[in-house]
Amino acid sequence: MVIRKGTHSDLLLVSEIHIKAWRFAYDNIMEARVLDNLNVKDRIRAWESVLDNYQGELFVANKDKTIIGFIHLSSVRDTDLDSKLFGEITAIYIEPEYIGKGVGYRLLLEAISHLKTKGHAKVFLWVLKNNILAKQFYIRNGVVSNGKEKIHPDKSLVE
Repeated sequence: MVIRKGTHSDLLLVSEIHIKAWRFAYDNIMEARVLDNLNVKDRIRAWESVLDNYQGELFVANKDKTIIGFIHLSSVRDTDLDSKLFGEITAIYIEPEYIGKGVGYRLLLEAISHLKTKGHAKVFLWVLKNNILAKQFYIRNGVVSNGKEKIHPDKSLVE
């Protein structure tokens, strides 16, 4: 497996993985209508905007010349945290068939390493309160909760 910087040419596969991973991970967390209404064109447009407007960096995991997961990182977006001190992992999604096979771990290590090279001494992320699988992944990999919660503005979900 190779981890590399993501580009515009990756956005179709990134968007497809994004949707599959949401439907897998959030099946009993988000309303079915939200998951059913996800579409590749909208995801591609959203990712194009992120890349075109330099809103962080995208890394992809390649295996056998195909993308099997991705991670997006940036300076922290929360205004109550120092954006020079904190980097943020804004998204990490894996093809469901590769969950538990080390892809997420490798992407997480790459993100932490990259954020440190950018001068961020600490890494921050949000995870949905009811996303037990993700919470277990982060705990297993040394991520500690700070106890903060917020309501996601678009979907009324607790992070």
